Amino acid sequence: MKLYLLRWNPAVSSFSSKEFDRGFSMLRKRMRPLIGWSVREPEKLEVGDWGILCRVGGDADGIVALGRFRAAPRPGESWRKDGTTVFYADIEIEMSQKPEKTGMLGAKALQSICPEIDWHKGSSGVLIAQDVAERLALHLAEKLLALKDQKPKSAFAVNQENGAEFPLVCGLLSQLCPKLLADLKRKQKAIDAMELARIPDYLDEIAYDEAAVCAGKSLMKSLQLLSWENIYPFDQRQLQPDLKTMKDEYAAIVLQLEDENQKNLPELPDYWEKSPAIKAEIELFSRNLQETIDFLDHDITPEQFIWMSEVFEEISEKLQSWAFVDALQRTADRYHKECDGYCIQPSIDYAADILCEKVYRERFPDADFGKQSH
Repeated sequence: MKLYLLRWNPAVSSFSSKEFDRGFSMLRKRMRPLIGWSVREPEKLEVGDWGILCRVGGDADGIVALGRFRAAPRPGESWRKDGTTVFYADIEIEMSQKPEKTGMLGAKALQSICPEIDWHKGSSGVLIAQDVAERLALHLAEKLLALKDQKPKSAFAVNQENGAEFPLVCGLLSQLCPKLLADLKRKQKAIDAMELARIPDYLDEIAYDEAAVCAGKSLMKSLQLLSWENIYPFDQRQLQPDLKTMKDEYAAIVLQLEDENQKNLPELPDYWEKSPAIKAEIELFSRNLQETIDFLDHDITPEQFIWMSEVFEEISEKLQSWAFVDALQRTADRYHKECDGYCIQPSIDYAADILCEKVYRERFPDADFGKQSH
């Protein structure tokens, strides 16, 4: 994974301070704001790469948000409205903070950690060199844990409460710190994404810079994460496969999804690949197109529709049907008030974009393939 620097000058940006405050409020309500941001070198960006939003051009410069890119870059008119084309990528914000209130991740301190970066001005959407990204990730990990301990309500927000900083920090270290992990491997210590907590006493043995040792020790003191199985002792039988109707089956799956959410498991780096509940959800809605459409049209509740929106794209990739996308749109229109603020429409757009060329041309026979992004 890579790390991008998104510079934000509220005085000139089309992204206003009011929009930032709205995203901050969404995080505190356990929602994940999704924003499109211009990026350079779009061909290098991959879904899952990290981005830091840095406020510049004022007296309170510093890192104000952290998130991961959830879609490939798409071309669009420049936010400057000057007739040029730039590439935008959607980033899902997972942490936001106000350095002027927390006293952390401000430009002055960041300049001493990463002097290669100008923390007061410059282009946005810039790819950070790997060695600098690792140094910055270690600093972020340490400060995130410190923010967890302070947690001033008006100044710091993550997408969930009850310790969501922990897996977020674990993701930073496991995905952006290859030198640290390589050193740990050479010491033959447990280093997979969820076993970092097993190595509290080993960091002193590693010839590595002081920031790594400091961040690592802070992590070990605060995290109680072990292996995936220990964190998430999921029993597949809890999904009650003997249930007869899709309505009953999905109600059982949603109970498991809620349990995962309460345990902050969606923030674990390998959650989407290993969660049996997510797999069961995708398999349920992929097994029979008409059954799924009937469920959407007649039985699904607004809350269930919001849960399902997390896997619209994966289901659509398997079903390859405009009828499914249309059923999603009908349900979204029916529940537009209940689903306000949950990024439902972008999820439906992604479900349409994943359709293969043959299916896509059934509706848009003259479209250029590389379909128009939404």
